[in-house]
Amino acid sequence: ERGFSTAGITREMLADCLFAGNGIVEFREDEDFGRLPIAMTPSGGARNPFELYVYVRKVEGLEPGFYHYGALDHDLAPVRLGEVPVPPMLGGQKWPGKAAAIVFMVAYFPRSMWKYHLATGYRVVLMEAGFIGQNIALAATHHGPSAVPSGAFDESLIESYLGTPEVEASVILSLSIGKPKRD
Repeated sequence: ERGFSTAGITREMLADCLFAGNGIVEFREDEDFGRLPIAMTPSGGARNPFELYVYVRKVEGLEPGFYHYGALDHDLAPVRLGEVPVPPMLGGQKWPGKAAAIVFMVAYFPRSMWKYHLATGYRVVLMEAGFIGQNIALAATHHGPSAVPSGAFDESLIESYLGTPEVEASVILSLSIGKPKRD
């Protein structure tokens, strides 16, 4: 549901969503590639090309701003604190402006591309975005809020806030998370 109330969400709910999307559950040894992280979603060659960043607007116990989700330690680290206007980040859309948090899925292409070249590598990354996004949405729904995906965003603006490398990484998908507005 695209209409959000002004209510916030708990830190635990956000943590569950991030873990469901990109949490590392174990490591496995591969004779060709060494120690590989196994995440909550399928990943071509266990390359795990995604990092999750969150713009927190109204999450219990967190200051507004951008955070990076550390999948290995299951923690959030501040990247840039402070409020920013949401509509310019999300292609001028006003509906995400009341979301409690917005997850930005950033693909680091070299993680997959060294093994899967060009078209195949790109397809693998895009498929993984769908798996991760779906898991985040399912976890949010389990707790009551909704997570609405969107591909409309200003990559350059978001990447400037996050400090991600311009060529090798790119925002692929956003998910706005919040409690649905009930009429």
